[in-house]
Amino acid sequence: LVHRNLCLPKFRVNYVEWKYFLLEGYPQAFFELIRRAMIQVDVYVLQFMNYGSMLALFSVPYRLLVRMNFFPRSLALAVFPQMSRSAHAGDNGNIRENTVFAFQLLSFISFPLTVILFYGAEDIMGLFGKSYLPAADTLRILAWIPIPMFLNAVMAQSMTAVGTQRLLAILSGGC
Repeated sequence: LVHRNLCLPKFRVNYVEWKYFLLEGYPQAFFELIRRAMIQVDVYVLQFMNYGSMLALFSVPYRLLVRMNFFPRSLALAVFPQMSRSAHAGDNGNIRENTVFAFQLLSFISFPLTVILFYGAEDIMGLFGKSYLPAADTLRILAWIPIPMFLNAVMAQSMTAVGTQRLLAILSGGC
């Protein structure tokens, strides 16, 4: 019954669509590759230098902050369809409104989060055990990461919505 009511996709290759998809998609893929590499590179450098204890004291606060990237990326992905529709319709005012809204919302989240991470570093690291208390200093240094990390998610989706993903890839590769 379900099979009859659903349409089956037709698998045919449309080279024009594939060319468009690849040309428009490779900058976004390059941006994502650079972003993921930047997230992992410092852990690999510490592993290469054989500083196991330093790696553990760095890795726990760092992984905590990397996991927080879920929130801004989710919000940015939620407003992306509206931005994209507005860009397609040529409604720059609506794009600006959505970008400003997401930017302000993530600012209101990231600034207090930074303060909580900075001043609550010992309590947060204490949750992982007493052996991780020295990592509180690392967390205090890394506590400032959420501000640019959160705001970057909005800008990346906004640039993609208006079709400037090539510029985004260039800026990501150049930084």
